[in-house]
Amino acid sequence: MNTRNLSHGIYKSFREIPHPRSWPLLGHTYLFLPKGPYKVDKLTEAVEDLSKKLGPIFRLRLNGEDIVITVDANDTRTMYQHEGLRPHRPSFPALYHYRKKNFNSVGIVPGNGDEWYHYRKAITPILNTKLLQTYLDRQHAVANRFTDYIEKQKNEDGTLTDLYSHLLKFSIEGISILCPGKLVPCLDSQEPHVTEIAQASIDFMDGLYQTLIEPPLWKIFKTKGYKKTGVCTGNS
Repeated sequence: MNTRNLSHGIYKSFREIPHPRSWPLLGHTYLFLPKGPYKVDKLTEAVEDLSKKLGPIFRLRLNGEDIVITVDANDTRTMYQHEGLRPHRPSFPALYHYRKKNFNSVGIVPGNGDEWYHYRKAITPILNTKLLQTYLDRQHAVANRFTDYIEKQKNEDGTLTDLYSHLLKFSIEGISILCPGKLVPCLDSQEPHVTEIAQASIDFMDGLYQTLIEPPLWKIFKTKGYKKTGVCTGNS
């Protein structure tokens, strides 16, 4: 990998990209340990601080994966414009391991290469602009539901706690309009199957994050985060 096309005009090889001091085996995971300088639940703040110390482009090694990070939106655009048909993305190693062990396919989220392209190609038609227009009114209705929901969830002082879980419910409603094609009313329904979908999604995303940031102990035993990666299938 090189960075010759990036907006900052920095011509460096991958090895020359700035990075914090790395520890054997842990890589940069130590930065997010309990006594480390950053918190695992505030990755954006860590990225902001590291960019001030290392510059707008730097790299981290987390859970055995090398990740190049840029805080410049123009660089992100350049990356997507030149990613090709089969881009290699960080694979969420724990999820890859779990799905490889329990299913015939690792799926589109942790997968790469030909298998990823096979599944990604199948959903390309639903991203057509004309098709998306047909969902616009229903998505607008979901957005209005969410604004009403926020007003009801605010505290007496007008603040909203745990914004992440609320946004996730909103995302589930928006996605459900397209697939399976029927609204899953996470914002106002107390039906068991709806609350289970919402909670499973929260647990799954939490498990992905935990296994990415924390030391890869899931390779030795099933950690709490590793178990959460299987919560959507009812396995752990």
